[in-house]
Parts: sequence; structure tokens; C-alpha cells
Amino acid sequence: RESSLSTLLIDKMGEAEESQGWTEGIMLCLCFAIVFGYHFWYFKMIKNNPTGTVYGLGKHIRREWITKVLGQEKHAILGVQTVRNELLTGQFLAQASFVALSLVVGAASSTDLPLKLEVIGKSDPIVGDGPIPAAPILKLALLTVLLGFVFVNSVQHLRVIRHV
Repeated sequence: RESSLSTLLIDKMGEAEESQGWTEGIMLCLCFAIVFGYHFWYFKMIKNNPTGTVYGLGKHIRREWITKVLGQEKHAILGVQTVRNELLTGQFLAQASFVALSLVVGAASSTDLPLKLEVIGKSDPIVGDGPIPAAPILKLALLTVLLGFVFVNSVQHLRVIRHV
């Protein structure tokens, strides 16, 4: 009796896996269609109504700001100070994220990593002393990815500002 029940379950699982094959393909195509449809709509929106999107509005405001700063002599200092402040802010964010990333990688590569992970796991600000929903190594990985993302975005911001 147990063997017939187990074979029945295995057969049903095999059928479920076969039926998932075509649904996964359809869902994948649907996801790609949604992403491409959104980008097509967004670029069409930028072309037809530039100030209707954040990208177009920012581009329009930057053009007006540059025209105003370069057009009048009294605004020259304001332009220089604004660009300088943007550069300093971007450099600070890039350096701070790089230092934090170095500290996280240094802590993760130490010899007493299990002890440090246990300490990190016990000091969860969200759940406190309750059960930990995520493994401490996952927290380190997510923190590393987040800090790397902040660093790359800060460097990209600096590159864009230097070309203004």
C-alpha cells in the first residue's frame, strides 16, 4: 500500500513538473513583454511630453539652470559653488561607502567569522531577541551589495557632474 501511494505521489509530481514547464515559459515571455512595453511607453512619453517624466523634467531644469548661470555674470559664483558642493557631496558618499565596504569585507574575511556572525545575528534591530528570519551571512552579503551599489552610483554621479 505504501509503495503504491509513493508511486502515485511521484507520478503526480512528475505531471506537475511537466505542466510547470510551459507555464514558466509563458510567464517569462509575459514578464519580458511587460518590461519592454514599459520602456517603450516611457521613451515615447519622454519624446512626446518631456516634462511629464522625472528624467525629462530634470533635463529641462538643468538646461534652464545652466542658461541662467552662464547668462548673467552675477550668478557665476553661484554656479561654481553649486558644482563644487555637488562634487564634494559625491566624493564624501563614495569614500564613505568604500570605507564601509572595506570594513564589512575585512570583518567577513577574519578568522573568527562565526563568532562575529553570531554577534551580528543576536543584535537584529527589527526582531530583537526573537527568531532570526535571515541568516547573518545573508545580512553581510546584502550589506556588501548595497554598499557596492552606493559606491558605483556615487562614482557615476561624480562622472556626470564633472562633465557639466
